[in-house]
Amino acid sequence: MKENIKKLERNQEDTRELKRQLRDMENKKNDFEKLYQENDQILRDVENKLEQEKNEKQRLEWTTKNLNLELKNIKQKLQSLEEEKDLLNDRCIQLQEERNNHGM
Repeated sequence: MKENIKKLERNQEDTRELKRQLRDMENKKNDFEKLYQENDQILRDVENKLEQEKNEKQRLEWTTKNLNLELKNIKQKLQSLEEEKDLLNDRCIQLQEERNNHGM
């Protein structure tokens, strides 16, 4: 009988210890899940930020390309205007020379 009581007491102690270990494991599991969720949210935030930066970079590249094309067109128009100005200046000089030669 005494032996059974001691055995029962040991079983109760073992049961208490197992319950304590189970609580500890559940707490660790809960802490881990919380940490996982926090890290997951951080990761999603970083991914969103990277996606926004990527989109902004693409937008800036597109804008730069368009501005470069516009600049090229403006340079071509300027060159054309300078050529036209030179032709007009040459024609003006030619007309002045003709007028001066006829006026003599």
